[in-house]
Amino acid sequence: MKITRIEPINLQRTVLVKVYTDEGITGVGEASPMNPPVVCSHIEHSLAPMVVGMDPFDVEAIVEKMIVGQYKIAGQTQAMAGAGIEIACWDIMGKALNRPVYKLLGGAYRTKVQVYASSMRRDITPEDEARRMHDLRDKYGYRAGKI
Repeated sequence: MKITRIEPINLQRTVLVKVYTDEGITGVGEASPMNPPVVCSHIEHSLAPMVVGMDPFDVEAIVEKMIVGQYKIAGQTQAMAGAGIEIACWDIMGKALNRPVYKLLGGAYRTKVQVYASSMRRDITPEDEARRMHDLRDKYGYRAGKI
């Protein structure tokens, strides 16, 4: 199996990455929501050309090639863009093997995960935000929050 094309999709609030193969299996990954046009451009112009033609099962080699192959422009954008491609490769492997990705990554570690509330609001006062987080705790049962 070989990667034939990589398509970044700018959804404004995040970036999806579609990785296509010569066997008709398409994987989808998510890159960072930080500055989607820059992440999309990095995928399209820097990373995709070096990954097309590789086997998506060779995910370690793909990741190393994206990091080492672009060492002069390494940084956060490269990591954000490369993550979307890597996730899409794992999606392809899961589809090809008819297995959930978590099984490919070592299996289930736990059956329940505690979640926490999170906020990036900057349009209200700290006091109003504290009240809002308190209300979310009461409404949804959150035991922790991040502001």
